[in-house]
Amino acid sequence: MITTKELLLEREIKGLKFISYFRLFFVFANISITMIVAKSLMEIVAVGLISLISFLATFYFIYLLKQKRNLSFIGIMSAILDVCVLACLPYIWHESVGGDTVSRAYMLKAPTYVSMYFAILIIHSFTIRPQYPLIIAGGVTFFSLILFFYAKQDTRTIISSDFVTHMLGSTVSGEFYFSTLMTFVFAGLILSFFTYQSRKLIYEAVNLEVAKMQVSRYFSPNVFDKIATSDESLVNSSGRKQDVAVMFTDIRDFTTLSESLKPEDVVELLKQYHAKMVNIIFENGGTLDKFIGDGIMATFGTPDSKPDDAYRAVIAGLTMKKALVELNADRKKKSLSELRIGIGIHFGSVIAGNIGTENRMEYTVIGDTVNLASRIESKCKELKTDFLISETVNAQLNDRIPTRNVGEHSVKGKSQVVTLYEVMSIS
Repeated sequence: MITTKELLLEREIKGLKFISYFRLFFVFANISITMIVAKSLMEIVAVGLISLISFLATFYFIYLLKQKRNLSFIGIMSAILDVCVLACLPYIWHESVGGDTVSRAYMLKAPTYVSMYFAILIIHSFTIRPQYPLIIAGGVTFFSLILFFYAKQDTRTIISSDFVTHMLGSTVSGEFYFSTLMTFVFAGLILSFFTYQSRKLIYEAVNLEVAKMQVSRYFSPNVFDKIATSDESLVNSSGRKQDVAVMFTDIRDFTTLSESLKPEDVVELLKQYHAKMVNIIFENGGTLDKFIGDGIMATFGTPDSKPDDAYRAVIAGLTMKKALVELNADRKKKSLSELRIGIGIHFGSVIAGNIGTENRMEYTVIGDTVNLASRIESKCKELKTDFLISETVNAQLNDRIPTRNVGEHSVKGKSQVVTLYEVMSIS
């Protein structure tokens, strides 16, 4: 599962690559146009020098992008580089057409400036980094103000509010110039806000997907689909009382077994064992509550109860025993020791809901039913059997599964004895 950080990293790299490729295109286009329309050798040399610097810097940025490092440096320097190139071009073009023999108002009136400014601004928002559009907007505004006051120092530059003379004569409309500049600043702020929101949306989307993946690990696919499409939020569930079948399973003598294995072998054994058993729980509509070392706690009837919860829990237990036979057959071929398990199931009332704090919550069930189910599983070893259920579970089987009464037994935490039944394997 890709993390939020990895997703944003890949998105930023793609955006910076796009900016770099666009800059290379701009360099070649600028040189080509300059060769055709240049008014002087100085313009060709100056544009060529700026293009060379931009070209070399871009290839250095592309090299760093392949290393996936210094992304903030690349993004900031890319924005500064583009602002500086755009800031130099008006002065170069003015010098090319005659320098101070021509009114400096010329530098403020080329319509291509605005289009290039907006193009660069939009492209730098592709990185989903809100600071880059701000750098472009701030840099362009700063140089535009310098350019305006530089042009204003020329006595031939006339500042007027007449838009017609601004477009057709040597007069500069201050209102038009600054309204265009303010529009650019406003666009920069909007793009910065949208990139921030896009970045936030990616965070939320990935975190939601991670949360869904975590929840899906504990519920069978059909139960999870119901939770995902339900109007009621499981995460915000404050808890409710309901009847549930609670199952505990445990690998017999696992401590002794694990002492003879390497740590990595113990982990691999548990992964293989848990994978088989959890799939069986899910196939029978159960919910994985938690792993307790080598043990498993599962519930049947969460989040919603069904009339056959106890029956499905017992079927799951029998299927686990069959799966263990297959697993042991495979282990025997590898000269590995066989595994033995104990299964205990009780049916009764529980409190189901989120337990914990805001930082760490766990959907689980609590109550005497849970404790008794755990005690029943512990009795398996004492009674030399691998599958025990309580009287309440046995009553709901309606003779569909053969069981044997093994008598009344006292269990820890209960003042009264409990009648237990051994579940017989079905051939």
